[in-house]
Amino acid sequence: ARGSEARAAQALGVSQPAVHGALQALQQALGLRLFYKSAQGTRLTPPGQTLLRRAKLAFAELRAIAGDVAAWRGEVRGRVVVGVLPLSVALFLPRAVESLLREHPNVEVQVVDGTYESLVQQLLSADVDVIAGALRAEAPPAEVRQLKLFEDELAVVARRGHPALALASPSLRALLAWEWVVPLPGTPAAAALRLAFEREGLQPPPGRLRASSPALTQAFTLQTGHLALASRAQTLAEADGAAAIVPVPLPGTARHIGLALRGTGEPAPELQRFVEHCAAAVAAVLPAVAIDKPAAPRL
Repeated sequence: ARGSEARAAQALGVSQPAVHGALQALQQALGLRLFYKSAQGTRLTPPGQTLLRRAKLAFAELRAIAGDVAAWRGEVRGRVVVGVLPLSVALFLPRAVESLLREHPNVEVQVVDGTYESLVQQLLSADVDVIAGALRAEAPPAEVRQLKLFEDELAVVARRGHPALALASPSLRALLAWEWVVPLPGTPAAAALRLAFEREGLQPPPGRLRASSPALTQAFTLQTGHLALASRAQTLAEADGAAAIVPVPLPGTARHIGLALRGTGEPAPELQRFVEHCAAAVAAVLPAVAIDKPAAPRL
């Protein structure tokens, strides 16, 4: 997983020959080739990748046992690695993490971002414990369990004072008069934008400026006057009100926002608490939204 025997040895605090000997012994014991050398370093074969994934899952279960033992003693401790998808997550995740850390000072939270596909692979390999963001409508892998927290939809947003907000009857055709920050190709938001314009018989805004980061998209919107797509709920909840929603309908953009967890095994106590704090944060921000009740903590 480190890409070379030298880096693996450094991470383990042992010598490179010791790592090489251990890998050779493992290959001989299994009767399989687990890795090969390339110009880019040491690479795993398909059996090697499968073995690594199984080993990571096993270590994740061992960490869960340590969390169980702590919970039996009345403590919640451990680490939760959260994979974050763009849009809607900022509405509840900071509040949830803050309340979790305040209530359980021995819990550590690590937040990483990425594409849905890459984060699912990390989830299934136990590099990530949970994914927060837009859930996929299509059936996820059998090993993935999805928990809906609330429903959100996309909206066209502009900075306060933008001329588009003064239109008497705004339409998608009229909004083509301004520059846009458009989502990256292949993302659900890009597909939603394209479909919304196609329903009106229009070509979507040209992709002269594309961004996947909600923070950068918002910065361009506020500083340059570009229009963009954003979470309707998150825009309405922003305290400063620097951005406003252009009242033009975007049918078909509703999405379930929630959490994706590994479907195999029981979540560790610290992960159970994280799920509960996410649900509580959503209930505090969007009290009128129906929330799926998370599983009771396993103590």
